[in-house]
Amino acid sequence: MQKDYCELALEQNLAYNQKIYQEGLEIEFAEKANRFTPELIDQKRRYILLQTQFWFNSIELKERCNFTYHNVVYFYKQKNLTREEIIDQKTQAAVLLDLKEICGNKIMLIPLAADLNLTVIDAIIKQHNITEYPTVIIDDIVLQGLRNLDELKELVEC
Repeated sequence: MQKDYCELALEQNLAYNQKIYQEGLEIEFAEKANRFTPELIDQKRRYILLQTQFWFNSIELKERCNFTYHNVVYFYKQKNLTREEIIDQKTQAAVLLDLKEICGNKIMLIPLAADLNLTVIDAIIKQHNITEYPTVIIDDIVLQGLRNLDELKELVEC
């Protein structure tokens, strides 16, 4: 019975994430088209909250069902970035996409904008003492600053 619950719950959480991912693509398309409106900012905040809920669901399922995947959370900033920060964040995002491609369902990749004034995100940042971006959290391991693919692959064992 427990296994059936776990498999179903995982399927539903992954389907939920796929839906969120599609919303994220639409937001990204609007951002690239320079359509910055108050509505777009609200959509982005909603997207980040949905991603946070996916992360919390993934943590609970992993603990309850003894799943072996790793939660890989990517914190990034969007505002007031230096040229170096922009490069580091784009590089980290590309490395994480490569990691997801290599590891597949062995990781849950969760990108979260850190500077949208969301209480839950601000609390997580404070709890983990995050002061530098990009930051990657793998389960409970906090890695601040740019990280390479080999280091991340070793931590998630894939």
